[in-house]
Amino acid sequence: MPCCRYILRHSAGRSGTPRQMLAAPLTRIPLWLVHNERGDIGASLKDLAATLPLPVYGLAMGADADRCTSLPALAEQYCAAVRAAQPTGPYLLLGCSVAGSTIAHAMACCLEAAGER
Repeated sequence: MPCCRYILRHSAGRSGTPRQMLAAPLTRIPLWLVHNERGDIGASLKDLAATLPLPVYGLAMGADADRCTSLPALAEQYCAAVRAAQPTGPYLLLGCSVAGSTIAHAMACCLEAAGER
């Protein structure tokens, strides 16, 4: 399976790869936002994320995401990015649109198949 890069964006305005953003393990369960059809997280969701009392990260589509040839392959890549930052569940996933919801559901299926909550 080809490797795809994804960009994590934190509600505090930081962005980068999972390794760049998360030097230490997360201490609280974060909310993972999956992008809209344009491949990004809209401004209104960023504003909402800034008000939530938990860490919020957005998954934006990377430029090489077109190398993933199926929804399950894309979901697996997103799950790998999330698990790099949060190795164990439970996971809180939120799709930000029809496309984002579909990807988030596929991610949930992938994580459940791996025994996660």
